[in-house]
Amino acid sequence: MFRFLSKGPLFFIALVLLLSIPVYSCARPVKANHEYGSDVLYFQALQKIQKDEYNDAVSLLKKGVKTASPFVAKLCSQTLVDVSKDSLGAAKDLYEKFPDDDSKDTYLQELLKEDKFDEILKLTEEIDKETASDTTFYCRITALQNKKDSGFLDEYQEWCLLRPFGALHYAVYQNILESTKTSTIKPTEIQIFRALVYERDWSPAEVKAKELVKQKQNLSPALMSDIGKALVNGSKNYGENAVLLDSVKDGLDPDILFYNYFYQGRLYDKQEKDNNLAMEKFLNAMKAAPTAELFDNALWYYLNSALKDSIARAIFELSVYRSQWADPEYFDDFLDTLSLRLLTKHLWQEYYDVAKLIDGYATNETVAKYAYVAGSLIENNFFNPTTSSTSQASKALYERALHSDTNIYHKFAAASKLKLSTEEIEKELAEFCPNPDFTVNPDVEKVLNGYVDFELPEYIYPMWEKYADSVGFECCKNIATCLRDFAQKGDSSYYTLSLRIAAKKANKCECPLDKEILKLTFPRDFTSLVDKYTEEFKLDESLVYAIIRCESYFAPEVSSWAGAVGLMQLMKPTATDISKKFKTEDFDLLDEETNIKFGTYYISELIDRLDGDTMLAVFSYNAGIGRVRTLVKNARIEFEREKLPNDIFLEALPIEETRDYGRKVIGCTAIYSYLYHDKNPGEIVHDLMGWENKN
Repeated sequence: MFRFLSKGPLFFIALVLLLSIPVYSCARPVKANHEYGSDVLYFQALQKIQKDEYNDAVSLLKKGVKTASPFVAKLCSQTLVDVSKDSLGAAKDLYEKFPDDDSKDTYLQELLKEDKFDEILKLTEEIDKETASDTTFYCRITALQNKKDSGFLDEYQEWCLLRPFGALHYAVYQNILESTKTSTIKPTEIQIFRALVYERDWSPAEVKAKELVKQKQNLSPALMSDIGKALVNGSKNYGENAVLLDSVKDGLDPDILFYNYFYQGRLYDKQEKDNNLAMEKFLNAMKAAPTAELFDNALWYYLNSALKDSIARAIFELSVYRSQWADPEYFDDFLDTLSLRLLTKHLWQEYYDVAKLIDGYATNETVAKYAYVAGSLIENNFFNPTTSSTSQASKALYERALHSDTNIYHKFAAASKLKLSTEEIEKELAEFCPNPDFTVNPDVEKVLNGYVDFELPEYIYPMWEKYADSVGFECCKNIATCLRDFAQKGDSSYYTLSLRIAAKKANKCECPLDKEILKLTFPRDFTSLVDKYTEEFKLDESLVYAIIRCESYFAPEVSSWAGAVGLMQLMKPTATDISKKFKTEDFDLLDEETNIKFGTYYISELIDRLDGDTMLAVFSYNAGIGRVRTLVKNARIEFEREKLPNDIFLEALPIEETRDYGRKVIGCTAIYSYLYHDKNPGEIVHDLMGWENKN
């Protein structure tokens, strides 16, 4: 029997499998200089920095700038800015030797630190305002302000109109407010308004938004977007504000007109009086959308407005527009909501129809979900398809879910329904390659492998994060292994970083994955503690590892916004109740052993209280046992079944987080059981779900 805990967010992983390949050791001997050549100077310099030997580091870096390969030479030059006593001179050298935008921004920031305003203005005199970075704008405008240049406020105004208002815009605004104590320069109405929106101070922002709309001057896409946000959030005068926007729409440029129509739609949607009018405005926004991303944004609201009108209308509009969206992932949550509505309204045939409708258009994950659920509805006699026998129809749908190259839950659940052997599941997984068009960056990989060879773990994750999409399978395996090795030596923060690297590569790999990187993606850390308490409370270790991975990503000191703490993300009131049973008044949930002990006990207790139903225990840990019991009773009445199959019950849960959590817990546990105990993932799902054996 398997026993489970649940509680917070976890993570989907798409999988593949080949024979295992030995991973590198983090501490493999550094090879002769011919492997790294003069690039070795960079790594040696970083080792000197680790020891606070900065003079030696600077000397090595300067040599590296002259003799290393171009990519590493730039890294040497960038590092000199951080460690050289003359950081400004180092930044100037960086920009002169490597004159790209990043180097320019580094140089500008160093000039700003030294109050070199004239040099900043000279360097930024002919910037391309469409492509220049916000850092470049910020440095230039700050220099103009300090020089008391008469054009300062105009250039700041132009920047405010040109871009989304961010932290650097706001920093200049704060500088202006501070300077008003000694200067006559004051921020303009547009600048004040955009700062109010940035601060989310909606009521005064709405007042100024109305003034700016009526003036109809200096409107830009970025400004109109903020105006729309203020009108939507500033009050409940939705209809009045929509009419105001409509009154100024004539003559607007198309990219500005999009936001005008879009927020008219948002306002009418909020008003909840005339759904057709909201849809009309969203449709107009779709027609005016200057980019595919903005089209998708308007279409998402359009489809959700259709769903408010009726399920039938939503399905019709979906049939019209599914082929026009650019990013299918953007619509996953809409289709998840539609799935729930179809199930709770018992529209079984319509569910099957939508499964067919979205195939080839929605994400693999959503296609798999609809196919799998439709197959289960047929198998469990909720309805009978007219085109084929029940067994043929359900089998075809399960096979579609299996072959959808999707997350592990639906793949393994479908494999369970199809009664596939372990070998058949491995063969299915081995054919999956989610990123065949991948291109590696050999310069980046050489540096990352160098960080491993020279034992510089602190540099690995920042470099990988910047270039993750161009780092290949073997290199990811090497650096993830290295970080995990260092975590085992005492720095537990590296556990999470290792897992993130492995998980991203598993999701976007250019080749079939081997067991070693899958084990990095699904690690077994804190083994002695997990073994101890799973044995004491008679739980399957794969379940506990899955929960720790999903709850905390193996980060012992993580805390959630809701107050859940530690590896198994326990709430303080729950832990306090558990502590009384162990007669432990003083406890620390950040202590790894305490957290695992309490969490493992709590899983066991939930399962016992729910008559051994592991899935209900999973749901209860996330949503509360009282709420889950109520949902079970309601489901029996609504579905007119004494025992609703757990896979259908999962998809019909009215709590999105709990639905998602249930899928993830099952998938993680199945893969842990497979990787470390050679068990059939489909059989694990079968046992977790509590399905009866059918011949």
